[in-house]
Amino acid sequence: MEQTPNPLLVKYRYAAHYGLYLGLYIALFYLWGIVFPQGVVSKIIPVLGWLGLPFFCVFLVKHYRNKALGGFMRYGQAWSFGLWMFVFASLIMAVVHYLHFELIQPDYIKDNYNQALTLLEQMNYPQEQLDALIDFGVPTSIQFVFSYIWFYIIGGALLFLILSPFAVRKDILEN
Repeated sequence: MEQTPNPLLVKYRYAAHYGLYLGLYIALFYLWGIVFPQGVVSKIIPVLGWLGLPFFCVFLVKHYRNKALGGFMRYGQAWSFGLWMFVFASLIMAVVHYLHFELIQPDYIKDNYNQALTLLEQMNYPQEQLDALIDFGVPTSIQFVFSYIWFYIIGGALLFLILSPFAVRKDILEN
């Protein structure tokens, strides 16, 4: 007797699998900007990658819809799957960001923090708020990585509020 697989486990398995693809897609364009920081073409390629992200996401969700759900998907299912895909992609990107901040450019966070403070001073930002930022100190790599994880998850949730209708297909027999 064959047992029906748990639909949640199927969703998470597909979300992890396609989240890996999504994470590698985002990492490719992120690393492109780090490895090739100079030149007009080097600046345009990551932007094109980000512009292509919604199309890639819809492609992955439609693939999931057709393979795991028999071609029919509701809005909530598409949104939930997209959110979980971004959860798994954010874990891939967490590793990429950590390697960037620790190995590729170890002074990246400190340099950007100092540039931000300089810019705020030039803009005549209130001194007591500047002092509070200075007392807070330079964020660590781990703090940045966790903030990026939340950025990807919240950004993915918001993105799929818009993209989910493009992946939905309702059963004709449904009322």
